[in-house]
Amino acid sequence: MIASIKVMRRGVIVGVLCACAFAASPYLLQAELTAYEDFNYTAGTLIGQAGGTGFAGPWKLVGAGAGMSAVESAGLDYPSLATTGGKVLLTPSQGPELGIYRKLSHAYNSGTVYVSFLANLQEGTRFFGLALVDSNMNRPIVIGRNTGLMQWTLSGSVIKNGVTGKSEITLKTTTLFVLRIDFDMSGDNERIRLYVNPTLESEPEKSTIVLNTNSSFVFDGIMICAGYIKDDYTTAIASFDEIRVGGSYEDVLPKGDQKSSFNEKNSAAPSSEKQQLLCSQ
Repeated sequence: MIASIKVMRRGVIVGVLCACAFAASPYLLQAELTAYEDFNYTAGTLIGQAGGTGFAGPWKLVGAGAGMSAVESAGLDYPSLATTGGKVLLTPSQGPELGIYRKLSHAYNSGTVYVSFLANLQEGTRFFGLALVDSNMNRPIVIGRNTGLMQWTLSGSVIKNGVTGKSEITLKTTTLFVLRIDFDMSGDNERIRLYVNPTLESEPEKSTIVLNTNSSFVFDGIMICAGYIKDDYTTAIASFDEIRVGGSYEDVLPKGDQKSSFNEKNSAAPSSEKQQLLCSQ
């Protein structure tokens, strides 16, 4: 009888603690949101900032380029999407690109992984985008725009020649991107789907771009980048916001009446040609 009472009391205590935890933080319901960056920083440079959740270090400049990575208080918005904090605006001043990198807390190479973010191209015809980066600074996947094109593109070291979607780019307009990666447990090519401006209600049956990669890959970092003027192509100036990594479509696309599980903030140069791939071409 005593043992039963102890077990029951323990269950009551655990139940009370869980109830209190959920009452204090409704964000726990979306437990599979593994990384989130909302750029909730004081206005200034992004370099050295280390907020958000699911990262293993601060944002840092990488590569030979230079420019401004300015945190702005007004963030990007998308209908019905929950957003907080500000945004970052990239303005390259030296080529070939302005690239800002941040290491994730762990590597992703199995199961199904979703990555979402908002982007807004202010001006320019050079490339820009968000890249998934591995420990050698290779960029297996890049989501954005290739130089000279006016359609959204998937490119990177595991995608031959890049694949261009039919969605046209509209300057100074915020676009929502959702990338789905189905990692092949046999070690063969991965299945990739890209949704551009999808509905938040449920994952669409049809994606903007769908393909198999040339080889398997792993990523453990995020890079945002924009190309500097070259030949007849002008410097890309673009902003980014609401970067999320998670295990389901719903995890990375919380609705405006929901709160993301991570809304609250937690207080050597590559040598090979492959390693020096630009964010895009």
